Amino acid sequence: MTDSLADPHLRFAPAAPGAGPSGPRSIVILGSTGSIGTQAIDVVLRNPERFRVTALSAAGGRVELLA
Repeated sequence: MTDSLADPHLRFAPAAPGAGPSGPRSIVILGSTGSIGTQAIDVVLRNPERFRVTALSAAGGRVELLA
């Protein structure tokens, strides 16, 4: 096995000390006002103990939805 980041078999330790598999994952949602983005936000809202949104992006014209 190589040390390449492209290797899907690598296992990474949690970034923060004490943050185990039960801690929330920080995620960024790109295209948050689109179909897949709104579905991703629904998943986060249903699982607040598992995910923490750190950033959103939206390139479409649905500014009110982003707000």
